[in-house]
Amino acid sequence: CTHFISIPFDDEKFKNSFNAFRNDVLDNSKTYRINENIVQKTEKLHKTILNLKLSNKDEIDRAKEVLEDEKGAIEEILKGGTGEKHVVIRGIKEPTNYMRTAFLFMKVISPILQRIQDHLMKALQRANLTVLNNARGLPPQIDQIVMISKNLLTPENTQNIDYTFNPGPIMRKYGNYEFGKFN
Repeated sequence: CTHFISIPFDDEKFKNSFNAFRNDVLDNSKTYRINENIVQKTEKLHKTILNLKLSNKDEIDRAKEVLEDEKGAIEEILKGGTGEKHVVIRGIKEPTNYMRTAFLFMKVISPILQRIQDHLMKALQRANLTVLNNARGLPPQIDQIVMISKNLLTPENTQNIDYTFNPGPIMRKYGNYEFGKFN
């Protein structure tokens, strides 16, 4: 069974900013040629820090214990910031294909989140818990948040539908858009 360690983004200014983006994309879905079902819902915005494979109650309990034990260290990481906002979400990551894609990600700038991810990964691994990595052996990318993705759909809803779109118009309009800054 896979478990996620995620941080919800519930900052009101960020949610309002994302809603403005989302509403524009939905209102102009025909212009953007994008299926509205693949646009992230504002209430689901979050940043996944780590994915864990916890196979039984013992592993789940150990993970909870590690997270509780590391609470103070995480608070110290948060206090050690520069005084700037801990999370800045600005612009859209360059897609791998400018002609057709089924994914777009907001850019996240946050050395603090990277330090938290590194710290928790080491602590969980010391407790002999399985931290899942991607095909390149890396944890989830800390520098992006899903904003548009066909992966938001259940597999049975994706059959025989082309969810790709030309990201150019969205990139031109929102490439440097300020989604939000917060702690």
